[in-house]
Amino acid sequence: MASLRKLNARWRLVTQNERLGRSSQAVSVIGDRAFIFGGELIARQPVDNRVDVVNLVNTKDDSSETLATPSKAPSPRVGSPSTVIGADMYLFSGRGGLEMKPIEEKGTIWCYKATENEWIAITPTDNNTPFPSGRSYHCITSNGADKIYLHSGCPEQGRLGDLWVFDIFKRSWTELRGAPDPGRGGSSIAFLNGRLYRMNGFDGKVEQGGALDIYDIEAASWSTMSYIPDGIQGPEARSVSTLVPLSIQGKSYLLTMFGERDPSSLGHAGAGKMLSDVWVFDIETNLWLKVETGNGPVARGWFDADVVKAEDAKDAVVVHGGLGEDNERLGDVWANPNLPCEWCSDHNLECALRREAQRKKPDDISSILNHVQALTRRVTELETTVDQLRSYLNVTTPAFHSQNTPLSLPGTVNATQITPLSPQPHHVGSAAQHRAFLGQHWYFKGVPLFSEKGIDWMSSKIGQRPALGKFRLFGSYSSPPSPFQPRVELPERDVVHEVLDAWLSSDWQCLYPVLDSSLVVGTIEAAYTLPPNQETIHRQRTAEACLLAALAICSLMSENEMPELLEGDAYANAAHTYLIQASDASNLETLETVLMLEIYKTLSGQWEDASTLHSLACRIVYELKGHCFNASFADQPSERHQRKHIRDLFWLCYIFDKDLSVRFGRPPLLPSNYCDLTLPEGLDKIYDSRSLEEEEGFVHFPQDLQLTRIKESLCLFLCSLDNPNLADSTILFHLRQLDIDLESWRLRIPADFRPKLSVLTDQPFQPKMSRLQRRRYIHLQLEYNYMTVIIHTAVRRCGAAYAMTESLPDDLHSVYHSSSDLSLEASRTTLQIFKDQDMLLQQDAFGHVAFYPAIAALALFLNILIHPLDKEARMDLDILSSSMIIFQNSSSAKMTELDIDSVQELSHFISELVHLGESTIQKAKTEKQAREKYHPSSSHYSSFNMAPTAVSSAIDGPTTVAPSKASHSHGHELQNKTPLQAMSHGDVVLQGIPKHPDFSSQRQWQLEHLAAAFRHWHREGYVEGMSGHISVRDPEFTDAFWTNPLGRHFGLLKVSDMILVNLNGEVIGGNRTRPPNSAGFLIHASIHKARPDVHAICHSHSIHGKAWSVFGKRLEMLTQDVCKFRGDAHSVYDSYGGVVLASEEGDRIAAAMGPKGKGCILRNHGILTVGQTVDEAAWLYTSMENSCRVQLLAEAAAASGIKKVLIEDEEADFNFDVESDPEVCYCEFQVYYDLEDELSKGDFKN
Repeated sequence: MASLRKLNARWRLVTQNERLGRSSQAVSVIGDRAFIFGGELIARQPVDNRVDVVNLVNTKDDSSETLATPSKAPSPRVGSPSTVIGADMYLFSGRGGLEMKPIEEKGTIWCYKATENEWIAITPTDNNTPFPSGRSYHCITSNGADKIYLHSGCPEQGRLGDLWVFDIFKRSWTELRGAPDPGRGGSSIAFLNGRLYRMNGFDGKVEQGGALDIYDIEAASWSTMSYIPDGIQGPEARSVSTLVPLSIQGKSYLLTMFGERDPSSLGHAGAGKMLSDVWVFDIETNLWLKVETGNGPVARGWFDADVVKAEDAKDAVVVHGGLGEDNERLGDVWANPNLPCEWCSDHNLECALRREAQRKKPDDISSILNHVQALTRRVTELETTVDQLRSYLNVTTPAFHSQNTPLSLPGTVNATQITPLSPQPHHVGSAAQHRAFLGQHWYFKGVPLFSEKGIDWMSSKIGQRPALGKFRLFGSYSSPPSPFQPRVELPERDVVHEVLDAWLSSDWQCLYPVLDSSLVVGTIEAAYTLPPNQETIHRQRTAEACLLAALAICSLMSENEMPELLEGDAYANAAHTYLIQASDASNLETLETVLMLEIYKTLSGQWEDASTLHSLACRIVYELKGHCFNASFADQPSERHQRKHIRDLFWLCYIFDKDLSVRFGRPPLLPSNYCDLTLPEGLDKIYDSRSLEEEEGFVHFPQDLQLTRIKESLCLFLCSLDNPNLADSTILFHLRQLDIDLESWRLRIPADFRPKLSVLTDQPFQPKMSRLQRRRYIHLQLEYNYMTVIIHTAVRRCGAAYAMTESLPDDLHSVYHSSSDLSLEASRTTLQIFKDQDMLLQQDAFGHVAFYPAIAALALFLNILIHPLDKEARMDLDILSSSMIIFQNSSSAKMTELDIDSVQELSHFISELVHLGESTIQKAKTEKQAREKYHPSSSHYSSFNMAPTAVSSAIDGPTTVAPSKASHSHGHELQNKTPLQAMSHGDVVLQGIPKHPDFSSQRQWQLEHLAAAFRHWHREGYVEGMSGHISVRDPEFTDAFWTNPLGRHFGLLKVSDMILVNLNGEVIGGNRTRPPNSAGFLIHASIHKARPDVHAICHSHSIHGKAWSVFGKRLEMLTQDVCKFRGDAHSVYDSYGGVVLASEEGDRIAAAMGPKGKGCILRNHGILTVGQTVDEAAWLYTSMENSCRVQLLAEAAAASGIKKVLIEDEEADFNFDVESDPEVCYCEFQVYYDLEDELSKGDFKN
């Protein structure tokens, strides 16, 4: 994270006066004004509770104004920073005077309404729930919408490190995971892209620096970016500074500046060493960049700053006041760098640095020029049309065609109706197209099924290359655009009223509440009555586009057949054309238009076009604040009605977002951490026993909203599968969690509607269900089956290491089969559902559900490829065959032409799978017959033979070593191989100890493994109060080692807890809030001095090691595991000098270890192990503890007459060579490391 380059900027003095002189104040920028509240001119004496306002675009002397204090306002205070949401400023607590005690207001947040100069005290709704205690010199930020984040600060005594979030609409506090230690005051925090960034502060002893702590809000976890705080590679440590997010040339940065470097010996009454530097942190590169500013504000701390957000993504920073090194409070206001200059401000112009060149007033010549330019643009458009026509005529006819019915209109000759959103045809059979059609979650042993490698594998199983790309299952194909598209006019107004009335009173409106009966009246009025002039044309075009889109989706209703209406594609394409003309409008009608087009494309099976429209819909609904549950504290009834409608549209966007994300393998555009997912009221009415058909205005959406939230986790999981370094254990962990979430959701559904993994063929609807309830019943079953298939099919992403081998390890093979069984049963149930014609027709538009049987059929087909000779393969092929016949014969008057096209397309696809499946089974049978012909006995004998035992029967005596004549040494197997190579079967070799590019990365890696080792000790029960310690030598400063603090539980230890101690006993780095263990230091320091080859040491008082230590005896070679301690590899320190509090005892233990020792039994004390890595030492400790336990059990059995048999020397030597290898020991510990990483979600790395 070194600083590689510098940025240049310049400061501009906005204003300064005596009234503004203060420190420890709050500054918030709203619009082009800075609002200043609180602070002190004399130490610990608040100025007052008036608000000062500075006009940032005016540099005259009167640019600041002091407002009158409203009747209700917070008391005067200092050390109370602020944040902004919309046009409001928010602050919390602070210090009220000379006493250190903060203002305690029981969780109250103060909201300043800048436009009204009013204060509102927002108190928590429930006084009984926890809230943050009062404090000062804390830090506060917001997500800009509805959440305020509060962190750290100074209570009456000490420092805090907690983190809280306040929901301003729910008026509730929630405590989040606390930040890495130490607690601090004067810290800084910023919100950016779903994360909180924290740095700087004073812990009561020293200024904090060198670490940028990052809190992932969705994952609820902290991580740390370390840097060198030397003022060259990164900013120096400091407190009472600032950290703000800003955009520079379209890129996101964090900016920190100024602050106090060293506190004054006079405390709050004095001034310490102040800084004047400015730094920005590049989020993309993780680099600190120093900003050269030239002349500007003097060095200061105890100030405040905020950002002026600019529409051109060139934000400006505003700084006010603070404390200088001369102990004087400052009253200046500075801006850097992107505000209007003085000349432009005086002339009431937009700054020349920001505005585009202004055109002269039109005169005769310019009018002519404008006219010429317009003609030129028109010629360009015509030339483009000619090029499109040539391209259209030259395009080779693709192997598959759009099933959309050609549109014939007066004045056109066989004009092919197209979808302008997808102008280019796809190439048949490409791997990319397979993934777009069928999803990306199909694997075999980690190999993507539709990659080139995967297709080669399928070809080897089938005997021919599959050509699944010829099917447009998801409507991803669109023909090239025709250059001749007639203008589509709206029908008569009465016809539009009639069509929309039918929609608004239908079940469709309950599923897709995209229109509002009261609001659409205004749309019709604007489309038909506004005069077509320059002032109204934009509004009229938007309204016309909305109505054309409405006519398109209304055409999907099979009962809506009116001779006056054209086909749906004509209206959809016309609406899209009008939409382009109004593309810059982010209003309600535009959102309705985009969503109706998206619904039309979705229900028509044109998924790629729907995806293109979806991104636009998400942007508009976000700009309309649909992702927020409420827009303000007080709405008018009409506003509340409109807000509810926008909220309904948000839920449609949220549903479509997750469907498209899962289907296309893309991250969601509306992630939940940016959205308020408070559910609409009354959703459970769909499950009421009484009929809902008479209930007017009821909305329940096309999907269960709770299930949609699980889909977000699923699509993020599917996206993560692209990571080639993803461990199998990680995949299985998340897969299991998704399965648990899905089952929990299923059990919350009422019994009559609850989906089941297997559905009986004669299982009817409940007679009391309404049409909408029957539809919901079917849809829940289909969605549950679909999610089960997607989740459990993804298990085949595991096993990439075994892609070139015939078999999998037993444990992974078992997981494969259990997940495969669930996926296959869900697939069979899906196809079973579609055999019922009545259930099939409940779905209204078949294109919307056509992918369910396609996914189910593909899952069955994949299993046939993998197990072609299993009896289930033939059964599944029969299921596919019967489904194909059913879809071929599916036709009804209730089905639209689009429905029929979708059904036939699906039938052809399943027919192809049946053909390929038959070929696969036949090929497998032929190959099996050939094998049996040339190897007739191959199926009647086992290829595995048991080797003779290396241990013979026991003879009389307490302990017997097997005679050498019965021994069969395998030492020759290590010839020309490392132990890891010998242990790894096949071409893939387990990776050993990694190499690191620099000391910093190696140090972080060592500390993470050190913390994980302690977590493992906690899980194994090696904890006994404050006893026990592990150390690891620093990679750069080899005369120092890292160890754990005294009195911190092993199960809580993190990287940030560790202490760096040199061999002289001085703490030189790391955590300084706790001391190291004296006994631990003395033992470890002695061994580190005596054994330069030792990098890590483990010692604790675990039960079995401590129990065996009382005998003062070595371990016997009873099992292969204990052989790693054979010979000089372990010893006994046959003395006990009490608690180690002198270096001499440590020296004697080091001497007992010897030059080759890996473990030592400390009599009447415990055990100790060493290694080249923490991982090796920790694994050896666990192995020695287990060996002590085995020894104790064997001794107990031998006492009753059962004889012990030891491993003979040659075999023990061979085991030692393999088991004690540092690389092998490192790998042995990784299973524990991975477990700790998963269970703690990486918490120990902070």
